[in-house]
Amino acid sequence: MHAYAILYLKQQQQEQQQQQEQQQQQQQQQHQQQQQQQHRERICTSLGQYLQYWQQNHRSLFQNLEQQQQQQQQQQQKQQQQQQLLLLQQQVPTEEIWELLQLLEAAAAADCSLLSPLLQQEFKPLLSQSVASPLEASGPPAAAAAAALWAAAAAAAAAASTAAAANATLAAGAQVAFGLYGHSAEEKGKALLQAAAQLEPGAASEAAALHAALLLYGAQPLLQQPEELLIQVYRHLTGALALPPTPMRSRVLSRLLIAFFRFV
Repeated sequence: MHAYAILYLKQQQQEQQQQQEQQQQQQQQQHQQQQQQQHRERICTSLGQYLQYWQQNHRSLFQNLEQQQQQQQQQQQKQQQQQQLLLLQQQVPTEEIWELLQLLEAAAAADCSLLSPLLQQEFKPLLSQSVASPLEASGPPAAAAAAALWAAAAAAAAAASTAAAANATLAAGAQVAFGLYGHSAEEKGKALLQAAAQLEPGAASEAAALHAALLLYGAQPLLQQPEELLIQVYRHLTGALALPPTPMRSRVLSRLLIAFFRFV
C-alpha cells in the first residue's frame, strides 16, 4: 500500500506539473498573440497616417473625384472632369506613385483591416478610375510606367482592404471594386504588356530593365490569361540576370519574380 501511495502521489504531481506547463504555454501564447496584435495595430496606424499624408499632398486628385461624385452634370462636363483627373494623375511624379504603392503593399502584408474604410472611401474611386483610363500607345514611356504603378497600387489596395481573413469571394469582390476586372482593365493590361514586349531585355540600362519590370508588374493584376505575360516575364528576367549585381538589379528581379509567381 505504501508503494502504491507513492506511485499515486507521483502521478498526481506529474499531472499537476503538466497542467501547470500547459497553462504557462497558453499564457505565453496569449501574451505573444496580444503583442503581435498590438504590433500590427501600431504598424497599421502608422501606415494609415502616411496614406492620409499622401492624400493631403495630392488633394487635387481627390477633390476632382468628389466633384464627379457629388454633382449631376451633363456628359460633356463629366468627360472634361475625367480628362482633368487624367491630367492631374500624369502630373504626379513616378516616385510618389511608387511611394503610395509601397505603403499599400505594406498595409496588405500587415493585414491592416482597420484601414479598409480609408481605402474604400478615399482611395478606391481614385485607383479604380486610374485603372479604367486608357493608355495611349504613342504616349511617353513615363506615362506607361505610371499607369503600371497605378494598376499595381489598385491591386495592393484591394488586398489591404479585405486583409488575410477575407475569403476568396470577398477578395474577388474587392478586386472588382478597385477596377481590376472588366474590359477597360483587360485593355490596359494588354497595352502595358505590349509596351514591355517592345523593349529589348536588359540591353540598354538598369533603368530600362526596371521600366520593363514595372510594366509587367502592373499588367499582371489586369490580365486574365497569363500565357503572354509569362513569356515576357521570362524574356526580361533572362535579360535582367545578365546585368551586373547591383541593388537596382535586385529590385528588377524581385518585381519580375512576383509577377511570375502570382500567375503560376
